[in-house]
Amino acid sequence: MIGTNTEDLLGYFPQRAYFTLIEACEMKCLAYKTAMNKPWLKPSFGKPDSVIGGRNVWTRETILDWINRDDRSLFKEYWESEIGTPLSERNQEVKP
Repeated sequence: MIGTNTEDLLGYFPQRAYFTLIEACEMKCLAYKTAMNKPWLKPSFGKPDSVIGGRNVWTRETILDWINRDDRSLFKEYWESEIGTPLSERNQEVKP
């Protein structure tokens, strides 16, 4: 089994500078259409690190950090950064 920290993952990923969303989803075993419908499941919440050939791309470091995170932690960070209200301050927990 592959470890869960970034150093353990480095040897398992291609030595490329950038990855598209399709490639990133394949590495995380995430359905591409699911990522397209739920912005909190995209690397950097869908904000690309760069655009190459008209496609949004993310750096290897961004992808490695994203792969190490589960859906709940991504959703919580997305909610707090995009919506502005910490989930802990809400009366009821919002589920992804």
